[in-house]
Amino acid sequence: MHVIQQEIVTNLRDMANCGMAPSQMLREVLQRYNLEEPRSAFLVWHWYEAFGLDATHVHSIFGWYAFPLGTGELSDAQVDYFLGRHLKNADWPGKTSQAVAHE
Repeated sequence: MHVIQQEIVTNLRDMANCGMAPSQMLREVLQRYNLEEPRSAFLVWHWYEAFGLDATHVHSIFGWYAFPLGTGELSDAQVDYFLGRHLKNADWPGKTSQAVAHE
């Protein structure tokens, strides 16, 4: 069983609303909460909660994440593309017009 930390959900939404790239958002959460061990499932649960994305939308996190940070099969640009296109179409509480402005 997993526990969703509302602070992380709020921080993810705030970062997305500022137009931060998904790979930067992932790194920020990992560093801010000192998550040094592989925690891709943890990240997926929080992305799902923050943005209402399902597993097919956030599966790229599993390809991107490995220890050390960001050394998985997918590059930052690839995970930004895969997650960014879904975030662009997602609707979450407090979404702004600046949200996910990159591509």
